Amino acid sequence: GTEAPYTYYAWIAVNSTGNWVNQGQLQGGDGKSAYEIAVQNGYVGTEAEWLFSLKGKDGKNGVDGIIGTDGQDGMSAYEIAVQNGYAGAEAEWIASLNGQDGINGTNGTIGKSAYQCYVDSLPAGQTPMTEYEWAQYALTGFSPDKIIVIPYTDFNPEDPNLMEGVLYIVEMPM
Repeated sequence: GTEAPYTYYAWIAVNSTGNWVNQGQLQGGDGKSAYEIAVQNGYVGTEAEWLFSLKGKDGKNGVDGIIGTDGQDGMSAYEIAVQNGYAGAEAEWIASLNGQDGINGTNGTIGKSAYQCYVDSLPAGQTPMTEYEWAQYALTGFSPDKIIVIPYTDFNPEDPNLMEGVLYIVEMPM
């Protein structure tokens, strides 16, 4: 097909006698809402009643704990610096906290694509799949020579020429 968009269905042979199984739409439809699942599992009532039922009653207040005593005041950062050997006024110490700007770093290099990582992982001398073939394999688990995209007008699961072990992706106009 040349006009988009399409809904795609996958068909695969299950044995050599021409038996085919429709694997279903490659992109699933919308799932059920939580309310629909609740009704499916026996809830009786409107959606508004169900939503209201999700809020439980407030729990009881807990018992107050005992009141603790105040702790001692701690030392300031300046006092700790003096204790550790700093010998200057507090204003000087505060001014010393602002260091010089560092030098700018260099930009990092752009990383490799997943496809390039695949190519780099091949044994020496092995010809890689094209990026398109690799993407098909990565998405379906079928090697590119076992994937055929076919317009719905040309696909007949009863066709004796269809091959076993091939993933047929059928384009369906939306």
